[in-house]
Amino acid sequence: FSYETASALLAEGEENVNYSPLSLYYALALAATGAEGETKEELLALLHVPDTDTLAAQCGNFFRLSYQDNEIGIRKIANSLWMDKDTAWKQDFIEGAAKNFYSSVFSVDLGSEEAAAAISAWISQQTNGSLAPALSSDEESVLRLINTVTFHDEWVDRFNKEKTKPDSFTLSDGSSVTCDFMNRTYDSHGFSRGDGYTRSSLSLKNNTMVFILPDEGVSP
Repeated sequence: FSYETASALLAEGEENVNYSPLSLYYALALAATGAEGETKEELLALLHVPDTDTLAAQCGNFFRLSYQDNEIGIRKIANSLWMDKDTAWKQDFIEGAAKNFYSSVFSVDLGSEEAAAAISAWISQQTNGSLAPALSSDEESVLRLINTVTFHDEWVDRFNKEKTKPDSFTLSDGSSVTCDFMNRTYDSHGFSRGDGYTRSSLSLKNNTMVFILPDEGVSP
């Protein structure tokens, strides 16, 4: 799912894009548990899961497995359903969203500015203020599915801020721009060579960050 959606979404843009396949997966998975007929079958095919029971169980398992909140870092998925207060909803869909997706459920007037402001405030709260989108109301909306992913960690070997300096970064079209680079020199460090790329990684206190550098002339 990550490969299929990222290649489709990122290839079309001309600007830098930060895309979370996990967020899209959870939103579509939650929608699939309330869908029927051809819509449900199309969503399950895209998500590569045979049925909604398996999908809900796997999403619940991954939510619990990935959750992390300690004095060093945070790794947290959050889901919410914003449901039009004048629409009749299936109770099993609402209960499944809370049980398997740990989703908060709100009954609001989605056509009001108050609802848009409340959704924006929820996103800001879940991401510790990192995201605070200015959302607009939509009188035709009956349901909004919102997912956030919050991540924070510390390097095992911290970078010296004084060594950060400008350098040249080559864009995919071959041109270059100047931007700030963190710098650190290791006497020895592991890396691997793949077909058209070099791969390496750095350790975080709770996780690992992987870096992939395409070879010169190879499109990302």
